[in-house]
Amino acid sequence: VSQKDKTVDLQQEVEKMLQEQLKGMLPADFLPKILNLMAWSIGAGVLIFGGSHISGIGIKLLAKN
Repeated sequence: VSQKDKTVDLQQEVEKMLQEQLKGMLPADFLPKILNLMAWSIGAGVLIFGGSHISGIGIKLLAKN
């Protein structure tokens, strides 16, 4: 067995170990849940921002009369 083969085997073994460790740390559905949470947060932020501007316009209209 050559030195190059040993190096390749060692690299593959390290990659397997890292993948197993990452699977143990992060659940399988972690990324989709985080992206879903981000999407809902952005949507809620847009609605809150829009609502504040609409209420500001309403206050200005009421103040004029």
